[in-house]
Amino acid sequence: MEINRAVATSRAQRPAAALEVITPLLADPRLVTSAALRAAHAHILTDLGDTAAADQAFTQAARLAPNPRQREHIEQRQAGRWP
Repeated sequence: MEINRAVATSRAQRPAAALEVITPLLADPRLVTSAALRAAHAHILTDLGDTAAADQAFTQAARLAPNPRQREHIEQRQAGRWP
């Protein structure tokens, strides 16, 4: 999936390149409720040093999480308590 490609690009190349991959996905109406997409976006923004935008993306991802366990995981990542 393209979300995985964006994360791999962020790790292997640079976060700016990953942002180029993930930005079109954020506009895809089929993915509007994807917590995974929003969380990946948040990680890329964090890697870019845009903490304010990353925080917003993490909050949105947590809101979209399909269950409490995933919401808790996203919230822990947002708080920096998860590697």
